[in-house]
Amino acid sequence: MATSRSQKAITKTTRASGERKAPRAAPKSPAAPRPPQQLRSEESLAKMIRAGRELIERHANLDLVLINDVIRLAGTSIGAFYGRFQDKETFLAAVLDAAVAETQAEADNLVWQDAVWTEGTASDMVAALVDYYVRGCRQNRGIFQALLKVFSMDRRESSPLVALNRHMSALFIPALARKMPVRTGEDVELDIKIAMQMLSGTLSVMMLTDPGPLHLADDAIKQQLTERMRRILRLA
Repeated sequence: MATSRSQKAITKTTRASGERKAPRAAPKSPAAPRPPQQLRSEESLAKMIRAGRELIERHANLDLVLINDVIRLAGTSIGAFYGRFQDKETFLAAVLDAAVAETQAEADNLVWQDAVWTEGTASDMVAALVDYYVRGCRQNRGIFQALLKVFSMDRRESSPLVALNRHMSALFIPALARKMPVRTGEDVELDIKIAMQMLSGTLSVMMLTDPGPLHLADDAIKQQLTERMRRILRLA
């Protein structure tokens, strides 16, 4: 998937317009300096990315994100949009890239900075992992729903969710494996992968069809999923 972050903004020339002062008029205060063109361009880009993300969350459908809505919500212009993005698909790729990068950074910070991942037990880590996944799905439900809908099995390798899942696996599995009880002849990492597949698969079904009995908004969901992961890993 092409990303929009590598695209350069088209520099635009602006002309200052002034009015002839009336005789004996009091001098006007000097206008505040305008920010540099590059800074204004980056601010406009950030506003459009935020607007795109908000619209995806609202609609949970990439097809319903319209360029005119992006421009209106961001407070920018059609020229600013096409100065950055070739088309709607390029824009959506940039929005999704930004969302995935943010989610990956949050996961990195969790493992590197949260004491659970350095000092806690395997059981503690499972609870922290479930909490992270549930919070992420609640906060990004619209984006995840849209991605699950649009990327069919024959296109799954191009889905940002696949790249995100690989990042999570590379981050969480070794950290958890180091804390797991030693069991001779068993593949601990495989057990963790199966437990994480249960977790991510259950949450994906909740976001897509929400069949019950558990629902993503339920207060008990974290406890229920934590208990089931601990059973799979024989930590209960």
